[in-house]
Amino acid sequence: MGHMVTGVNQMENEFLRVKFNSDGTLRMENKETGDVFDGMHYLEDAGENGHSWMHESPNRDEIITSHAAPCHIAKIEDGPMLARFRVDYHMMVPVGLDYVYDEAYTGQKPRAQMRLPRATTRTEEKREMVVRSVFTLRKGAKALDVETKVDNQCENHRVRVCFPTEIKAKVSAAEAAFDVIERDVIRTPANWYWGRPNPQLPMHRFVSFSDGKRGIAFANNGIREFEAIEDNDRTVAITLFRAFTFRQPPILDRYDIYPEMKLSQCPGEMSFKYSILPHKGDWVEGEVIREAERVNLPLETAQVGPHKGDLPKSMSFLSIDPVNLMLSTFKKAERSDSLILRVFNPTTDDIDGTITFHTEIKTAWITNLNEERREQLQPDGKKINLKVGKKKIVTLELEV
Repeated sequence: MGHMVTGVNQMENEFLRVKFNSDGTLRMENKETGDVFDGMHYLEDAGENGHSWMHESPNRDEIITSHAAPCHIAKIEDGPMLARFRVDYHMMVPVGLDYVYDEAYTGQKPRAQMRLPRATTRTEEKREMVVRSVFTLRKGAKALDVETKVDNQCENHRVRVCFPTEIKAKVSAAEAAFDVIERDVIRTPANWYWGRPNPQLPMHRFVSFSDGKRGIAFANNGIREFEAIEDNDRTVAITLFRAFTFRQPPILDRYDIYPEMKLSQCPGEMSFKYSILPHKGDWVEGEVIREAERVNLPLETAQVGPHKGDLPKSMSFLSIDPVNLMLSTFKKAERSDSLILRVFNPTTDDIDGTITFHTEIKTAWITNLNEERREQLQPDGKKINLKVGKKKIVTLELEV
C-alpha cells in the first residue's frame, strides 16, 4: 500500500518533504520549486500587560522560546493516504506578573498620596506549560496541517508560534472582509509605525509573504493576529492566545480594571488549527485562497439509504472559475423564489469569471446589495460569463 514516512522523523508526499529537527522545529522542502524552510514552528512565550485591544509588554519582560526546552517527537500514523507526527514542547514559563509600586503625587491640594504601579515584571515562580502539536501531511496536499493544543495554567502572557521564513518580502498580504490587504514589512519614515513598536496586524483566514518568486502562507481557522518581525530571518509570528487582566474604558484613555474576571486569562485547554503552505509567486499565483477555503470549509460527506432519483452519480451543484473569484453568498432571494449569488474579486486585476450551475439558467440579473435589479445578463445554458473588476463585489439574481 505504501508509506509516507520516509526516514527517521521525516514524512513526504508528492509536493512536500517535512523533517523534524531535534528541538521540535521543522525543515520543510517544497519539492516543486526546491525551496527549503528550516527552523520553522518554534514557540515563544512573552509577558502580557495589555488589554483586549492591544498587546503591551511588561516593563521588564522575559521572553522564552521552545528552542532549549525538552521536546518529545513521536510518529503516530503512517499510511498511503497520510502521515502524522506529534511534538510535545515542555516549557517552564512564569506564572504571572509582579507589580512594583512607589508613592506618586497626584497633583491634588492638599497634597495627597496614592499608590501607582511603577513597573511590571514577570514572576520568578515558573510552571511547566506543555504544548502539543500534531502535524498531518496528506497525500496530494500542498500544505502541512497543524493542530496545537495547550492547557494554560498561567496568567498575563502571550504564546505565539514562529516561522523564520528568510523571505525578503516587501509586504504582507493578509485576507480581510472581501479583500486581501498588503502592508509594509520594513518600516520607513513614511510608515505610521516608524519609531514605534513593531505592530501586530489582523488577518482573516490567511497571511502570505512573497519575494515575487517564492512565498509561504499560513492559513488558519480562528487565529486572527500575526506579526512580521524585522529580523534577519524575516520571522513571522502567529499569535495563539493572549492572557491578560481585563480592563474596560468607560471614557477615553481611562481603564477600570477587573482582575477578578479570569476568563480574559484564557484558562484551561485550547486548540488551534492552521496550515503551512509554501508556494510559488505571490498569494494569487500560489492559489492561497484555495487552501484557506479547504481549512475553513472542509468537504462534508453524508450517506443516505437507497431511493429513487434521476441525478447522475457525479455532478457539481455550482462551480466558479477561476479560483481567485470568491463565493460570498448563495441563498434564496428575500422577496422572490430566485436565487442570490454573490462573488467578489480580492485581487488587483480584473477577472473574467465563469459561473456554472447544475441546471439551465433561465434569467440572470446583476443587482445591488439590496437585491434590486440593475443589469440583465444573457446566460449561456448552464453558464454565466462576467467580468469582475479588481476589488469589486458582484451580486447576481438567478432564475432556474
